[in-house]
Amino acid sequence: MKNINNSKAIFFIMIGGLLTFIIIGKFFDNDMKKNYIYTIGTTYEIKGKSRSSSKRLLFTYALENKLNDAETQFLSDSLDYYKPYIGKRFLVKMNNKQWVNRIFSTYKLYINKPVPDSIRLVPSEGWKELPEWAK
Repeated sequence: MKNINNSKAIFFIMIGGLLTFIIIGKFFDNDMKKNYIYTIGTTYEIKGKSRSSSKRLLFTYALENKLNDAETQFLSDSLDYYKPYIGKRFLVKMNNKQWVNRIFSTYKLYINKPVPDSIRLVPSEGWKELPEWAK
């Protein structure tokens, strides 16, 4: 009987932790409407199991003079759409708190906003507003 109670307790703790993570993630996703920055990301790989319903697009971006790795997810049905964009540079919108981006993956990669070759420098802290060339 004690084993069953322990199993139930562990189950409810796990469900509670998962729900808390989801709620906090949604909070920071909404927070990004006010507290965000833009930078430039370069895509370099697509990952995901062959039968998975989603894939991950991996990219790098520079912020505060450091190169960072990040990812964003997309549906596997869109694989043919994203493949030609590997190695290209795009605008990235993210929460202005880096720890939030790493834990809750709040990155938004704008494939429809390719970076012109003439743009080489990104401010160390990113852009606070959408850059003129992206409007």
